[in-house]
Amino acid sequence: MDFWKRYWALARPFKRDIGWSLSWIAAATVMSLAVPYVSKLVFDLINIWGMPQIGSSVQTMQVMLSWMPEANTMWWLAGLILLIKVAVDVLSSTVGMLTQRSWLKLILLMNERMPVVTMSHLLKLSMGHHIQENTSKQITKIDRGVNAASQLTDRFFGRILPEALVIPAFAVTLLVLDWRVG
Repeated sequence: MDFWKRYWALARPFKRDIGWSLSWIAAATVMSLAVPYVSKLVFDLINIWGMPQIGSSVQTMQVMLSWMPEANTMWWLAGLILLIKVAVDVLSSTVGMLTQRSWLKLILLMNERMPVVTMSHLLKLSMGHHIQENTSKQITKIDRGVNAASQLTDRFFGRILPEALVIPAFAVTLLVLDWRVG
């Protein structure tokens, strides 16, 4: 527990960057749910086109069909869905890139700050401490500590947190779309 207190004490100056990283991770989670849903709409459209008596029960398609002009309704719907699919894919890629940029910036800022904080702590120590301790060992410890904190930040914001958000988001989405499947 002491480790986490010290880690968050070092991360405190980066609250704003951490907040941005978390918001981009949440946006990426939402986009990871939107991409398969739009793909579902494409397959539902194919289903309606191929078997109108079976596929016509799809509610989203019925709503979208009601928006379309009467002439060539299915072609308009196909164009609209493909346009939505392209827009969602581009937006998803953009959000993914911004998410990675955000947490990489956070990692770089923390890598820059942590050695400074550690060295300022070393400078506050007594001369007797420096005489007893080997300087190269201290520098090695600082380097290892910064690398470990960097890896922790990378794994937490880059891998663990996004996956931890995606699993409940998918479960809730499944329950909302069809509680039997969820």
